[in-house]
Amino acid sequence: MIEQAARGSSHGARIAQETREEKGMSARIPGSVSDLVRRAHHTALCVEDFAAARDFFVDILGFTVEGEMDQRQEPGLAAVVALPGAVIRWGMLMRDHYRIELFKYYQPAGRKDPVRQCDLGYTHMAFEVTDVEAAYARLTGAGYRTTCPPQKLRGGRSKVIYLLAPENNVVELIEFPALPVQVESK
Repeated sequence: MIEQAARGSSHGARIAQETREEKGMSARIPGSVSDLVRRAHHTALCVEDFAAARDFFVDILGFTVEGEMDQRQEPGLAAVVALPGAVIRWGMLMRDHYRIELFKYYQPAGRKDPVRQCDLGYTHMAFEVTDVEAAYARLTGAGYRTTCPPQKLRGGRSKVIYLLAPENNVVELIEFPALPVQVESK
């Protein structure tokens, strides 16, 4: 039980590993590839309006286009995405060491239902910003929509907005304000 709860973070993984070792169990969990993972690489986003999505991430969030292909179809792609006959427009956008992979499927056609934050699966991606109030003012001043004005969460440990990107894909902008230092009185 403790092991399962602890697996959510690297600190938790260390606790789980110590717990397993204390019990005389193997330190590695069967099937784990954690020792092979180098870093996060990208998040994929399927869109209908490829140009609008690409331009949003490039012009508004500062990504650059690392690669782009139209009418991409290859047996390996169809096998990986488990969609025989898949034909896509593809792009890889990069900022710092993080990438967003854009897909527009020509074939097969996908569902067009909007995803709500409570639906199963990935619901948003987040970027840390230095000033969420300034981001909100600039974005809404330029006509972009958010779900609400900036909100303080977790007792003021973070301040966030959910920005509605093209096709209502949600991009969270999060600020971690410096918390006041509490001085102990003697």
